[in-house]
Amino acid sequence: MRKMITVPAMLLVLAAGLVHADTLLNTYSSWNGVESFSAFGNQGDATYGQTFTVLTSDTTLANFSFWLQPVGSDPVAFTAYVAQWDAADGMATGPMLYTSSPQTLPGDSTSFTEFDFNTGGVSLVEGEQYVAFLNASAEWGQTGYGDSSMAAMLSGATGHDSSTSHFVYDSNEADFSALTTSQWNGSDTFAGSDAAFKADLTAGAGPGSTPELPAAPLALLGMACVGLARSRRRAKA
Repeated sequence: MRKMITVPAMLLVLAAGLVHADTLLNTYSSWNGVESFSAFGNQGDATYGQTFTVLTSDTTLANFSFWLQPVGSDPVAFTAYVAQWDAADGMATGPMLYTSSPQTLPGDSTSFTEFDFNTGGVSLVEGEQYVAFLNASAEWGQTGYGDSSMAAMLSGATGHDSSTSHFVYDSNEADFSALTTSQWNGSDTFAGSDAAFKADLTAGAGPGSTPELPAAPLALLGMACVGLARSRRRAKA
Protein backbone atom coordinates (compact mmCIF):
# COMPACT_ATOMS: atom_id res chain seq x y z
CA MET A 1 0.00 0.00 0.00
CA ARG A 2 1.36 3.42 -0.95
CA LYS A 3 2.04 5.69 2.01
CA MET A 4 1.04 9.31 1.68
CA ILE A 5 2.75 12.20 3.46
CA THR A 6 0.09 14.15 5.31
CA VAL A 7 -0.02 17.93 5.03
CA PRO A 8 0.97 18.46 8.71
CA ALA A 9 3.97 16.19 8.19
CA MET A 10 4.91 18.16 5.07
CA LEU A 11 4.73 21.38 7.08
CA LEU A 12 7.15 19.98 9.62
CA VAL A 13 9.60 18.88 6.91
CA LEU A 14 9.49 22.25 5.15
CA ALA A 15 9.80 24.19 8.39
CA ALA A 16 12.86 22.13 9.31
CA GLY A 17 14.39 23.07 5.97
CA LEU A 18 14.16 26.74 6.94
CA VAL A 19 16.19 26.28 10.12
CA HIS A 20 19.76 27.51 9.69
CA ALA A 21 22.62 26.34 11.89
CA ASP A 22 25.11 28.98 13.03
CA THR A 23 28.83 28.71 12.33
CA LEU A 24 30.81 28.16 15.54
CA LEU A 25 34.52 28.92 15.48
CA ASN A 26 35.91 26.89 18.35
CA THR A 27 39.55 26.28 19.29
CA TYR A 28 38.66 26.06 22.99
CA SER A 29 37.55 22.44 22.57
CA SER A 30 41.19 21.51 21.80
CA TRP A 31 42.61 23.28 24.86
CA ASN A 32 44.12 20.96 27.49
CA GLY A 33 43.20 23.22 30.41
CA VAL A 34 46.83 24.11 31.17
CA GLU A 35 48.67 25.70 28.24
CA SER A 36 48.71 29.48 28.01
CA PHE A 37 50.53 32.58 26.81
CA SER A 38 51.67 35.29 29.23
CA ALA A 39 51.98 37.97 30.26
CA PHE A 40 49.02 39.98 29.00
CA GLY A 41 47.91 43.00 30.96
CA ASN A 42 48.73 46.35 32.47
CA GLN A 43 52.45 45.71 32.97
CA GLY A 44 53.31 43.26 30.17
CA ASP A 45 52.03 42.94 26.60
CA ALA A 46 49.02 45.22 26.23
CA THR A 47 47.29 43.26 23.46
CA TYR A 48 46.44 39.58 23.00
CA GLY A 49 44.01 38.20 20.44
CA GLN A 50 43.01 35.76 17.72
CA THR A 51 42.60 36.35 14.00
CA PHE A 52 39.83 34.54 12.15
CA THR A 53 38.45 34.36 8.63
CA VAL A 54 34.76 34.37 7.66
CA LEU A 55 34.51 31.28 5.45
CA THR A 56 30.72 30.93 5.12
CA SER A 57 27.67 33.09 4.45
CA ASP A 58 27.20 33.43 8.22
CA THR A 59 28.58 36.95 8.39
CA THR A 60 27.18 38.37 11.64
CA LEU A 61 29.42 38.01 14.69
CA ALA A 62 27.06 37.44 17.61
CA ASN A 63 29.54 36.79 20.42
CA PHE A 64 33.08 35.63 21.20
CA SER A 65 35.04 34.39 24.23
CA PHE A 66 38.56 34.29 25.68
CA TRP A 67 39.85 32.72 28.92
CA LEU A 68 42.22 34.49 31.36
CA GLN A 69 43.97 33.66 34.64
CA PRO A 70 45.82 36.30 36.74
CA VAL A 71 49.59 36.22 37.21
CA GLY A 72 50.15 37.49 40.72
CA SER A 73 47.54 39.09 42.98
CA ASP A 74 46.72 42.32 41.13
CA PRO A 75 43.61 42.71 38.95
CA VAL A 76 43.86 43.19 35.18
CA ALA A 77 41.84 45.94 33.50
CA PHE A 78 41.12 45.59 29.78
CA THR A 79 38.62 46.08 26.96
CA ALA A 80 37.66 43.73 24.12
CA TYR A 81 37.62 44.77 20.46
CA VAL A 82 36.99 43.44 16.96
CA ALA A 83 38.60 44.94 13.85
CA GLN A 84 39.47 43.91 10.32
CA TRP A 85 42.90 42.26 10.06
CA ASP A 86 45.50 43.21 7.47
CA ALA A 87 47.48 39.98 7.11
CA ALA A 88 49.99 41.51 4.70
CA ASP A 89 51.01 44.28 7.12
CA GLY A 90 50.33 42.29 10.29
CA MET A 91 48.05 44.77 12.02
CA ALA A 92 44.44 45.78 12.60
CA THR A 93 42.97 48.14 10.05
CA GLY A 94 40.10 50.60 9.84
CA PRO A 95 37.79 51.62 12.69
CA MET A 96 36.98 49.24 15.54
CA LEU A 97 33.91 47.20 14.59
CA TYR A 98 33.14 46.37 18.22
CA THR A 99 34.23 47.78 21.58
CA SER A 100 33.15 46.19 24.86
CA SER A 101 32.57 47.87 28.18
CA PRO A 102 35.65 47.98 30.49
CA GLN A 103 36.43 44.56 32.01
CA THR A 104 38.34 43.49 35.12
CA LEU A 105 39.93 40.13 35.90
CA PRO A 106 40.10 39.82 39.72
CA GLY A 107 43.60 39.22 41.07
CA ASP A 108 42.40 36.55 43.52
CA SER A 109 41.12 34.17 40.83
CA THR A 110 42.79 30.75 40.99
CA SER A 111 41.56 29.39 37.68
CA PHE A 112 40.92 30.49 34.11
CA THR A 113 37.88 32.75 33.82
CA GLU A 114 35.80 32.94 30.65
CA PHE A 115 35.05 36.40 29.30
CA ASP A 116 32.15 36.22 26.86
CA PHE A 117 31.31 39.27 24.77
CA ASN A 118 27.86 39.70 23.24
CA THR A 119 28.44 42.06 20.32
CA GLY A 120 24.81 42.79 19.55
CA GLY A 121 25.53 41.62 15.99
CA VAL A 122 28.58 42.87 14.10
CA SER A 123 28.30 42.66 10.30
CA LEU A 124 31.36 41.10 8.65
CA VAL A 125 32.20 40.18 5.04
CA GLU A 126 32.58 36.63 3.72
CA GLY A 127 36.17 35.87 2.77
CA GLU A 128 37.66 38.68 4.88
CA GLN A 129 39.95 38.25 7.90
CA TYR A 130 39.36 39.86 11.29
CA VAL A 131 40.94 40.03 14.72
CA ALA A 132 39.17 39.75 18.08
CA PHE A 133 41.46 40.98 20.84
CA LEU A 134 41.81 42.16 24.42
CA ASN A 135 43.67 45.39 25.10
CA ALA A 136 44.96 46.86 28.37
CA SER A 137 46.38 50.16 27.10
CA ALA A 138 44.01 52.41 29.09
CA GLU A 139 45.52 51.38 32.44
CA TRP A 140 48.89 50.22 31.18
CA GLY A 141 51.75 50.87 33.62
CA GLN A 142 49.47 52.07 36.41
CA THR A 143 50.14 50.96 39.98
CA GLY A 144 47.70 48.41 41.36
CA TYR A 145 47.14 46.58 38.10
CA GLY A 146 48.85 43.39 36.97
CA ASP A 147 49.08 40.75 34.26
CA SER A 148 47.43 37.51 33.25
CA SER A 149 47.81 34.36 31.18
CA MET A 150 45.55 33.67 28.21
CA ALA A 151 44.46 30.08 27.63
CA ALA A 152 46.04 28.90 24.38
CA MET A 153 47.42 25.99 22.36
CA LEU A 154 51.09 26.55 21.54
CA SER A 155 51.01 23.95 18.78
CA GLY A 156 47.61 25.03 17.47
CA ALA A 157 44.13 23.59 17.84
CA THR A 158 43.49 20.06 16.58
CA GLY A 159 42.62 20.04 12.88
CA HIS A 160 42.75 23.84 12.74
CA ASP A 161 44.02 25.72 9.68
CA SER A 162 46.47 28.33 10.96
CA SER A 163 46.42 30.13 7.62
CA THR A 164 42.89 31.34 8.32
CA SER A 165 43.30 32.19 12.02
CA HIS A 166 45.92 32.19 14.78
CA PHE A 167 47.08 33.85 18.01
CA VAL A 168 48.51 37.38 17.78
CA TYR A 169 49.88 39.90 20.28
CA ASP A 170 51.42 43.36 20.46
CA SER A 171 53.57 45.16 23.00
CA ASN A 172 51.99 48.52 22.24
CA GLU A 173 51.85 49.50 25.94
CA ALA A 174 49.70 52.65 26.39
CA ASP A 175 49.64 53.51 22.68
CA PHE A 176 46.34 52.11 21.38
CA SER A 177 46.75 53.89 18.03
CA ALA A 178 49.79 51.71 17.25
CA LEU A 179 47.47 48.76 16.68
CA THR A 180 46.29 50.24 13.37
CA THR A 181 49.46 52.09 12.33
CA SER A 182 52.30 49.59 12.76
CA GLN A 183 52.96 45.86 12.55
CA TRP A 184 52.14 43.94 15.71
CA ASN A 185 55.14 42.34 17.46
CA GLY A 186 53.45 38.95 17.34
CA SER A 187 51.61 39.22 14.04
CA ASP A 188 53.21 36.02 12.70
CA THR A 189 55.52 34.80 15.49
CA PHE A 190 52.88 32.33 16.68
CA ALA A 191 51.19 31.64 13.34
CA GLY A 192 50.96 27.96 14.30
CA SER A 193 49.35 28.67 17.67
CA ASP A 194 45.81 29.49 18.74
CA ALA A 195 44.22 31.23 21.67
CA ALA A 196 41.46 29.23 23.33
CA PHE A 197 38.69 31.04 21.51
CA LYS A 198 35.03 30.74 20.59
CA ALA A 199 33.01 32.87 18.18
CA ASP A 200 29.43 32.45 17.02
CA LEU A 201 28.70 33.60 13.46
CA THR A 202 25.08 33.80 12.36
CA ALA A 203 23.17 34.63 9.19
CA GLY A 204 21.84 38.15 8.82
CA ALA A 205 23.23 41.63 8.62
CA GLY A 206 23.54 42.84 12.19
CA PRO A 207 21.16 44.49 14.69
CA GLY A 208 17.58 44.99 13.55
CA SER A 209 17.98 42.93 10.40
CA THR A 210 15.66 40.11 9.38
CA PRO A 211 17.40 37.05 7.91
CA GLU A 212 16.23 36.33 4.36
CA LEU A 213 14.72 32.87 4.13
CA PRO A 214 15.01 30.82 0.91
CA ALA A 215 12.18 31.65 -1.55
CA ALA A 216 11.45 28.10 -2.76
CA PRO A 217 10.89 26.51 0.68
CA LEU A 218 8.73 29.50 1.68
CA ALA A 219 6.56 29.09 -1.44
CA LEU A 220 6.14 25.36 -0.77
CA LEU A 221 5.32 26.07 2.86
CA GLY A 222 2.65 28.55 1.77
CA MET A 223 1.12 26.05 -0.66
CA ALA A 224 1.08 23.40 2.07
CA CYS A 225 -0.75 25.77 4.40
CA VAL A 226 -3.39 26.48 1.72
CA GLY A 227 -3.79 22.75 1.13
CA LEU A 228 -4.22 22.14 4.85
CA ALA A 229 -6.93 24.80 5.07
CA ARG A 230 -8.83 23.33 2.10
CA SER A 231 -8.62 19.79 3.44
CA ARG A 232 -10.05 20.95 6.76
CA ARG A 233 -12.97 22.71 5.01
CA ARG A 234 -13.74 19.54 3.04
CA ALA A 235 -13.63 17.47 6.22
CA LYS A 236 -16.15 19.80 7.89
CA ALA A 237 -18.44 19.66 4.84
